[in-house]
Amino acid sequence: MSGGLYFTQDNPEFSLVYDVGKEVITYKDEKDCMQKIKWFWQILPRQIRFEKQDAKGL
Repeated sequence: MSGGLYFTQDNPEFSLVYDVGKEVITYKDEKDCMQKIKWFWQILPRQIRFEKQDAKGL
């Protein structure tokens, strides 16, 4: 997956295929899900700006 975010309910079998926390983001319950959504909502726009600057060689 390129430029995407794989965000899904926690499943122990994911760790057999993915590097959980790096390749896939999981949540344990509704509260954990909302906390992670809020965190990503805040951090992703800043991360995207940094990636665009890197692509331009700034």
